[in-house]
Amino acid sequence: MMNNYFKSSVKLLALLALIPCFITENFASERKVSMNENWKFYRGCIANAEQTSFKDTQWRELDLPHDWSMDPVPIQREGITIGPFSRMSVGGADTGQTVGGEGWYRKEFTIQPEDADKIISLYFEGAYNQTEVWINGQKACFNPYGYIPFKIDIHPYCNAPGVPNIIAVKVVNEGLNSRWYAGSGIYRHVWLMKTDKVHLDEWDTFIDASKVEGKKATVDLHSILHNSGKEKVTAHLKIQIFSPQGEEVYSTTQPVNISGETNIPISLTFDIKKPELWSVDSPSLYTAHLSVKSKKLSDEITVPFGIRTVEFSAEKGFLLNGKPLKLKGGCLHHDNGLLGAVAINRAEERKVELMKANGFNAVYFPFHVKPSELRRYAESLRNLEFSGFNATMPHKQALLSIVDEIDGEAARYQSVNTVKITDGKLIGYNTDVRGLFQSFSDRGVDLRGSRIVIIGAGGVAGAVMQGAAEHGVERITILNRTQARAEKLCEGLEYAFAVAQTPENMKDAAKDADVIINCTSLGMYGTDADFTDLSFLDGTAALLCDLIYNPWETKFLAYGRQRGLETMNGMAMLIYQGLLAFEIFMDVRLNYAEEYSRIYPLCRDRLIKK
Repeated sequence: MMNNYFKSSVKLLALLALIPCFITENFASERKVSMNENWKFYRGCIANAEQTSFKDTQWRELDLPHDWSMDPVPIQREGITIGPFSRMSVGGADTGQTVGGEGWYRKEFTIQPEDADKIISLYFEGAYNQTEVWINGQKACFNPYGYIPFKIDIHPYCNAPGVPNIIAVKVVNEGLNSRWYAGSGIYRHVWLMKTDKVHLDEWDTFIDASKVEGKKATVDLHSILHNSGKEKVTAHLKIQIFSPQGEEVYSTTQPVNISGETNIPISLTFDIKKPELWSVDSPSLYTAHLSVKSKKLSDEITVPFGIRTVEFSAEKGFLLNGKPLKLKGGCLHHDNGLLGAVAINRAEERKVELMKANGFNAVYFPFHVKPSELRRYAESLRNLEFSGFNATMPHKQALLSIVDEIDGEAARYQSVNTVKITDGKLIGYNTDVRGLFQSFSDRGVDLRGSRIVIIGAGGVAGAVMQGAAEHGVERITILNRTQARAEKLCEGLEYAFAVAQTPENMKDAAKDADVIINCTSLGMYGTDADFTDLSFLDGTAALLCDLIYNPWETKFLAYGRQRGLETMNGMAMLIYQGLLAFEIFMDVRLNYAEEYSRIYPLCRDRLIKK
């Protein structure tokens, strides 16, 4: 879903996403037609809206992109609702979550006679969240994930040329699905794609322009030529490269014989003399133009790309085109403030311009991934040649069966929170545990011979228990509502005990503990669940540790502090695990003390103000 605004206005690096080219969709108008205008919309559940006979005359008319979570809640109640926001939403008043629900879109379109033999597809850049598409009452697609584009071959469902067709789209957003504002509906552009049976595909095209020596750049281009027809075709493939000024700097034409229903890989290596290098301050882009002709022009696409080198040095840090560049980044979400999640091109341009004006040159992208989509998401990042990614709950254990290799620590802790992509392999690491015990070390806490109580028996608790064992603790007690699950964690460890989470048991365990660690989500910002009774802490002198950092002080920690106990939240762990992950991604060594002293006050001040 790389839109055209990336062409010239982007002057930011995507941290961990250093992809050799940006793919845009700059097609001729006859190949790609906007489907944004003249839709009918209904918010709510309604029966049979996918049928062609359904009457939508009373529905609201609108153009896409559209975010129905920004529409005012129908019934406004003083103190409860303000416009689109309601205290009755699943996240309450203090989150980016809105009232969930269902939305329906309908649109009529007609295929022209000249397109009768073409492949007709619908291309959705994104719809949040669970999307079903019908063409003339026939279900053509279900897409369960809201942040990825999807394309549907609709030709089998369409009427003959000249006869109107009906598109019906149902989008469901349950509301409780992220920690930030997600939006709802068809919030990105929709296109009608028309290609000949012999065609190219922009998503098959990849350009690596990262090899620069002296006054020459070596470029590797890869694509796929498709023949969806049954007949053998003799064609000519032409590849042209244009400079940022529009001058042709390379050209080649190759004859190709394409069998019916065949995909032919294209690989080409060529040199560009005196290349203009892409940089943050001068984002110069070349353009690759690919076209295929048989008796006539069958298809053509254009792909912009930048020529630059990227490397990392322990002595010099991050190098762009051989020069040190200090990354000044932030975490960028996809919404546009009061505009909601709608992908308005000018709003996206302005967001990038504002970041650049405020000194940013890097972006760290968050992705909301459902458990059912984790494997596909990981494979997508591998195919896009990301450098890696971080994962949080609830994906840390699931990644164990997805990655190709597992680092020793991740294997021992049975938890992966950092994945590095090297030579096409997903390699899983765990930085959480080292991050936690580094934070203990900073506090001067020596765990050797200590007695630790861990609240919870999930993947995080298991990793913390294993790490504690490696640090020479005398005894570990696992407190959990389900004793069987706690007992499973303790299997094979003579010094680990599982205890059912009853008031009496919790009090006895706490009284004898040196350190108590909360490894559950109880008290986390954006959740309703919290400790209902903390009186078990009344008789303890233990250090209280909560792996939660937002809020800065949980109810668990506040209760202990008020009784004179030493407390620590999970912020130090978060920072240290992040520094360790950065080292893994970048193959560098950091000065922990220096980086921590710089980052910690920024995080503390922000969360305390919040």
